[in-house]
Amino acid sequence: MLRRVLTLAAVVKLVLLSATAVHASEDAAAEKQPPEGTAPTNAEWYFWNEISGETQWEDPGDVAYEGKNSERYWLSATGERLGYDPNAHRYSWVENWSEEHKRPFYYNQRTKASKWEKPADLAWRRVRAQSQDSARSEEL
Repeated sequence: MLRRVLTLAAVVKLVLLSATAVHASEDAAAEKQPPEGTAPTNAEWYFWNEISGETQWEDPGDVAYEGKNSERYWLSATGERLGYDPNAHRYSWVENWSEEHKRPFYYNQRTKASKWEKPADLAWRRVRAQSQDSARSEEL
């Protein structure tokens, strides 16, 4: 019985820590800024790491697009929307789902390590870059 109570307490602690991390990530997302320097002329997106806060113009590697309801998707070579990363086999860390714990976990395909915390390699997000004209019109 004591073991079950301790396990339940550990699960509750994990859920609370997860919720705190999500709120911190949302706060950081509201403050993200495009990388310094001049954007490439064809830059539609820049890339922001929600763990490190780093921003850059170059795609760090197959970063997902985000739909209206924050659903993530990737594009195939033919432009078809996919609900999975077709190139995941090329990367060290991949995201998986734990049915038992009802949450994502992260698995390193090279070292065979797994963890609950999202690694920085998977924390990149695609952010639409605003042109100078559209940024000015939003200020008015």
